[in-house]
Amino acid sequence: MLALLIAGAVAYNAPSDALVAGLCNTSSIDAVSCPISCPFSATITGASPAQAGAIRCYLRALADNSAKEMRGAIPAPGWGGDSTVTAKSLFDSADARSGIAQVTVRGNEDDPASAFVTIRFADGKRVDHALEIVDPTSFDGWRIWDIKE
Repeated sequence: MLALLIAGAVAYNAPSDALVAGLCNTSSIDAVSCPISCPFSATITGASPAQAGAIRCYLRALADNSAKEMRGAIPAPGWGGDSTVTAKSLFDSADARSGIAQVTVRGNEDDPASAFVTIRFADGKRVDHALEIVDPTSFDGWRIWDIKE
């Protein structure tokens, strides 16, 4: 009965991060397209749970000034990304540590696999980024794209 209930939830409802994470093989090469989520305080509006997870991971990587964490929040080279993290990629680190950021996500009317993200850091600085699905066959594998711009 439980298996039927879970199958029904997956088939007829937008899956939650918990359900998708359970179905995602994180030990495979495809793990780079799995949903991600990190503990980090931010006020995020307009985002799905998977989008919010990617944004929180990006913000945590910034706040920690961590190239390793940042590589998890951006697309891997196999999915069209550039895993090179430069000083410019982490430029907003101090801003991310300044307090709780306000984040707004707007869907892209022309492409449901991408969205626009506006981050307003507590210190007043504003940055805009693209948020995109890295694997078109995975509806929840969102990553921040333009971190070097």
